[in-house]
Amino acid sequence: MKYTVSRFHLCLLACLLLAVVGNAKAQMLPQVQNRAVDAMRNQIRQADQSASGVSPDDNHGGRNAPAPKMQGDDEFGEQIILARKAHVEPWTLGADVQFFHTNNVALTPDNTLSDTYWRTGFYAQYANRIVGDWFMDASVSSHWFLHGKYDFFDFHLLRTELGVTRRLPWLNDTYAGLHYYWFHIADTEFQRSVFQNHMVNLNLQKTWKVSRGQQFILGMSADLSLAAQPTGPGRHEFTAYAGHTLRLTENWTVQTGLRGGYFYYPEVKRADWNLGLTAGVSYALTDWARLTLSIAGTMNRSNQPAFDYNNFATGAGMSFHVSF
Repeated sequence: MKYTVSRFHLCLLACLLLAVVGNAKAQMLPQVQNRAVDAMRNQIRQADQSASGVSPDDNHGGRNAPAPKMQGDDEFGEQIILARKAHVEPWTLGADVQFFHTNNVALTPDNTLSDTYWRTGFYAQYANRIVGDWFMDASVSSHWFLHGKYDFFDFHLLRTELGVTRRLPWLNDTYAGLHYYWFHIADTEFQRSVFQNHMVNLNLQKTWKVSRGQQFILGMSADLSLAAQPTGPGRHEFTAYAGHTLRLTENWTVQTGLRGGYFYYPEVKRADWNLGLTAGVSYALTDWARLTLSIAGTMNRSNQPAFDYNNFATGAGMSFHVSF
């Protein structure tokens, strides 16, 4: 089914799709929020390992330690078990396909409509150390959102990002970042541009690693709109988020996330308070493939009552990635 929309309705559609993008971002916490920072943390651990010959995880795991005494050792002297050192892998390529059910596809305050949708796409990322505690990263991602019943809401999201991140040595495992990104929302056939924006992101994130399989994160982020087109849906975002990751076994991992935000649309003087909660469990099929089940809820309250809504979504998906 095809629709013809006016400029006014195009702005409303852009606002709606921007909210859908925000909901999807909240549903993916803390995995996506951590992707670049995790790459930097891994590089720091690898550098420490190369400098000392022993990584912190190796000490806890008992590797790089004297080998157990065995018959015949006296002929050769003390033996050492050496763990292979990891090398820096700045490039990451990934793809994912996810299927969701939502109880409020149009994000309306009443007369809600339920629907299913697919989210599928790919991304490429480069993250590497510049010097000392400074890192740079760049990424590009492309995703399609395809609905089962109301295909009027189908869209494609393209996003590119470039920025620098600094580890703050006086605050253990804390990172501060400055990024520029551009995103573009269009119809799935790339025949009509719905919305695009240039933005600057400021981010501060702290990680507490409780054990090898458990960690907490806490962060704050500000996204400032620079050049929205059309201008009406352009907004500034100020958010705080928290996440918890617990690795139950070698393959099973449980993740929870909480995200609260204040969104301000200067062109139309609209102000929203947004709260999102997500929980999920994932199973590592291989080193490069993962199965995920998730549930997420979002509550939005605005000074314009037409944009008050509650949304609940459940989903399942597969993700693939390779680093080199």
